[in-house]
Amino acid sequence: LAMSWASYFPEQLTEKPVGLVALTGLDVERNPSHKAILDTFSQHRKPDRLPLRFVRNAVDHEYPKCKTKRTSYEWYIPKGILKCGWLRKHLVLVPSLVVVFFDLDWDDPQFREKQIECASRVRVVRECLAGRLTSVAVVLLQRKPALPLEEDLSAKERAPSLCSACDLNPNHLFVLVQTEHLYGYIIRLESAFFDLSQNYYHQEARRVKSHRDNLNKISHQLLFVRHQFKVAFYNELKQDQAAALKHYKECYTHILDLRLHEKHILETKVIAGFVNYKICKLLFQKNAMDAIKQFKAFTDYFKDRVGMMELAFEHYSWLSKQNELFGELFNEAVKLGLSAVQMQHPGIYFQEAARHAIMRKTHSQKLCRFVDLSDRPNPLADLNNLDFYGQRPWRQGNQSFDPPDYGKERDGIQALQNEELKVDLSAQIISLLGNAVRYFKKYKSPRTKQQLYVQMSEEHYNAKQYSECLSCLVAVLDDYRREGWWTILTCILQLCLRAAYAIAAPQPYVHACLELMNSRACLPELDRRRIQGGLVQLVATGAPPPPGQLPAADCADAQPAWEAAAAAASGEQREILVDMDKLKSFVKCRIAFTSKSYEANQPMCLHVYLLCDCVQDIEFSQLSVQFTNPAYNDLCNLSDSQQLTLRPNRPACIAFQLAAEPQDTGRELGVTSVSLVMSGPGLALRLRWKIDTAAAVAAAAAENPFHADATSASDSAGSATVAAGDWAELKHRPFTRVVPKAAQVSVNVTHESPALVNEFYPVTLALRNNEPTRIFNCRLSLALVSSAQQQLQGAARKISEAKGEQQQQQQQQQQQSSAQQDRGFHMTCDPMQSAKNPGDTPVDRLSDLDLGAIDIGATAARTFYCQIFQPGDKEISISVIYDTEVPVLGRSIVCSASLTDSFTVSCVAPFEIVSDVQSMSFVSTPSVSVRDPFVLSTTTRSQSPWALDIAGSQLRLSQHVRVAGDSAPAPVDGETEAESGDPAEPKGSQLAGLTVKESECLTECWILAADTVRTQNFRLGAYVIRWRRQAAQMREQIQLPIVSTTVPLPAVNLYNLPLCVSLSLPPSGTVYQPVSLAYSLENRTAYPQEVQFSVDRSDCFMFSGMKTGRVLELHRRVLELHRRVLDLQGRVLELQGRVLELQGRVLELHRRVLELHRRVLDLQGR
Repeated sequence: LAMSWASYFPEQLTEKPVGLVALTGLDVERNPSHKAILDTFSQHRKPDRLPLRFVRNAVDHEYPKCKTKRTSYEWYIPKGILKCGWLRKHLVLVPSLVVVFFDLDWDDPQFREKQIECASRVRVVRECLAGRLTSVAVVLLQRKPALPLEEDLSAKERAPSLCSACDLNPNHLFVLVQTEHLYGYIIRLESAFFDLSQNYYHQEARRVKSHRDNLNKISHQLLFVRHQFKVAFYNELKQDQAAALKHYKECYTHILDLRLHEKHILETKVIAGFVNYKICKLLFQKNAMDAIKQFKAFTDYFKDRVGMMELAFEHYSWLSKQNELFGELFNEAVKLGLSAVQMQHPGIYFQEAARHAIMRKTHSQKLCRFVDLSDRPNPLADLNNLDFYGQRPWRQGNQSFDPPDYGKERDGIQALQNEELKVDLSAQIISLLGNAVRYFKKYKSPRTKQQLYVQMSEEHYNAKQYSECLSCLVAVLDDYRREGWWTILTCILQLCLRAAYAIAAPQPYVHACLELMNSRACLPELDRRRIQGGLVQLVATGAPPPPGQLPAADCADAQPAWEAAAAAASGEQREILVDMDKLKSFVKCRIAFTSKSYEANQPMCLHVYLLCDCVQDIEFSQLSVQFTNPAYNDLCNLSDSQQLTLRPNRPACIAFQLAAEPQDTGRELGVTSVSLVMSGPGLALRLRWKIDTAAAVAAAAAENPFHADATSASDSAGSATVAAGDWAELKHRPFTRVVPKAAQVSVNVTHESPALVNEFYPVTLALRNNEPTRIFNCRLSLALVSSAQQQLQGAARKISEAKGEQQQQQQQQQQQSSAQQDRGFHMTCDPMQSAKNPGDTPVDRLSDLDLGAIDIGATAARTFYCQIFQPGDKEISISVIYDTEVPVLGRSIVCSASLTDSFTVSCVAPFEIVSDVQSMSFVSTPSVSVRDPFVLSTTTRSQSPWALDIAGSQLRLSQHVRVAGDSAPAPVDGETEAESGDPAEPKGSQLAGLTVKESECLTECWILAADTVRTQNFRLGAYVIRWRRQAAQMREQIQLPIVSTTVPLPAVNLYNLPLCVSLSLPPSGTVYQPVSLAYSLENRTAYPQEVQFSVDRSDCFMFSGMKTGRVLELHRRVLELHRRVLDLQGRVLELQGRVLELQGRVLELHRRVLELHRRVLDLQGR
């Protein structure tokens, strides 16, 4: 009622228009099949079903009577644009089709009687429609399956009879068989019903169009609007959206042509809002930009057409409603897939609707004054029974510019103003703002969202919903604090202060006071002084004084609540904890250790700086500091109120001195929080600054990543007096590092370089105590410094600040990978045990070797052994940690000290071992024949500057290699290799018990044989020599364990000969004296072989016997051929090669077999 029809919007316009179909003749209470038919038509209608609405009516249901159609409009003056009941009438009252259901089978014996009854029902329906164009259809409910009309003779005969009796078009007669396929039949019926419904709305639209020729634009302007609206609505019911949009646009054009007068402008705007809504809704289905353009043009045209100024709030109410409706349309389009953007989304229109609602509220407060009209007739009595939309109830149907009764006009305006005062406009504004906030948040417009939250809080405050007001303000306070908009922040904080006082909420009240006391708050000094006095009074009495601009009634209600809360404490002091990290408080705090690091025996100095910028002095009662180690918490407390009285803009510095705890040595010590307490008899206000020590350490490391512990504190950080102008220059350093005390010990490293590869090299460390007191818990740690670590230490000094943490991580990863690869080193304190378990994983560090306690000037020594597996230099780091008692701040504490040093050990190989494969004539050869003996020679030259005791040597032969003369299987051609087993090793050693000095050589020989062909470059095995440094050569005569040096033996090529040829002859002879030779032929194959041999001529000798021949060699038999040779020259002669033909294949025997030499002595030359 409050806004008359300004913001009224019928719900019939918001829903989608669909054709109305009335179903009659269904007895759903007594006939289950009828109920199933009705449910199938009307319930669970999915989007893919045809747009129809089905209602069940009685046969004699009374439909709205049809008015007598006007034949001439010559003297007709319209009383309004659109009747209030017209939309509802055509949506839910007047059907486009009435369907009569009747149970009748074609072969029913009582067909004639039932035909008469059906015709009677149809007649009753037509009488109830009273001349409307609504179609009537008949559906026969049959139980038997229907046959095609050509085959069913009874149906072919009785259907025309039934149509004639009912005066029914044959196309309006349908048959519905009640079978299990009922749903499919009903879908087909729906399609026929939809065509009949469309035809009805088409005829209605044509009927309305036919009146256009009888209208004139002078006196019938309202009828042009009405008729176009009706035609458009009928086309919507017909589901012809294009035609509907066309006629709605024509209707809107006619509205713009109307003469506007302030007495009747409300009716025009209401109908214009209806038409614009329809146009925008249809345009959103085609092109959203066209809908937005249409709405913008619509609002631009009507935004300044206010109407009667006494009812100006109606205009803004109407504008608010239009924007809200468009926002809802926009929202529905987004849900259907439209893409909105930050510059154009539904929230913008909800925000605009809220803006107009706020303007409506402003005009209402300005124009409306309550006047009692109870002694007069109520001019709004017929407000719910108007004939036309948008008209005044006291002058319905009057289109003249002058009101018929000025007294009623005046009373009506006053009545509307009285009703406006009853409306809760704040609730409407809050609802609109809430919708807008949702969209501005979704489309990432944070500042607009903050503004809307502030407006919502103001409306909650105006509605006296103080808790909701505080909730909205808390949501945006952090944003405005972060951006530093003090003008806005001051207004918000004042609102917070009043709302918190109204609901007696001490926490938000204190927050607001702390920030409003800041000098940057946009308040006069008097207001800041009053707020400070309120905070002090709250602490002293528990109840602050009322703030300004709060209604007196709310102040009267809030004061008892504060007093009750103070009395409920019952003498116990309440505490309010305030986290100062996010507040822009009047008091500021900074923490600074005077140095970035302290030795464990030095006192640590901590400065707490406080600065307040309120208007007058303020007194605090306690200051406390909390640390990462709670053991220090009790050492930094101050309860002197005189020192804690802060003066405006005068920084105060409070210094604390601490003695480091032993367990903090080598760790970061940081401040976690600082608390400043203002206490009264019943209330304590604790201001707490939380400090993220880890973030501060990371920030400091980022500034100087490799020297974060450097003691380069600024002057202001270490100064106890700071001027107000220097506050911004103060370093906030809430952390420091406790480093071990500077060690006063010396380490003497004794060893005899160089070390030898694989030996247990003894190193003695002597620790001397140079401290003025006894030291204890001395622990020694040793570790190998890898090559990657050495490179990192040099590169770290050259990395610039810009490289930062990323390059450090890369360097650390390289260090870890290099450390994993450096496995050529082992360290132990028990070499004998390590020698017994040579397969254990090498250890490259020894940790926490206990040296016990050392008196003043005394020395403690410890020997360890390092085993280096590769030649080169190895750097070993030494770390010594010990405890000692030192006086700090008047008490004796135990602190740790550490010393780090390193030394380098050079390592050389003890031997140079050369091995060689030779023939039986001691000639080096790369190849050997299977099963033939060959010589392996090893030469070992000492490279050690120390004498070495040789404990022995041995060969670790590969499989299928054996010492010549040992029994072994003799595989033949076609046989597979023997199964794997332990390789043979020669017994005994030729070097055992020898002592070798630098550059001396040792040589050993073995005669070996290979049993089978394995591969090319066949490895014979390894040569192992066991040794140790001679004890007499060492300073302390230490007996070291025996170690071994292993080198691989050379690789040879193995080949297999089917025929083995050997020669037996004396080692020397005389010229012209005969010598006997014997050739032995051995068949190594599995089959007999026929061998043909021949001997070449030579000028060096003569021989007797057959030059050529053919022999048969049996399996594994040896054949000997004897010859006598006469030497003709007195020198070393080489016998010519013999060529043997084996079963038709010519084989030139390996040169090694036939390179047979003999020494011929020329006796005449003596």
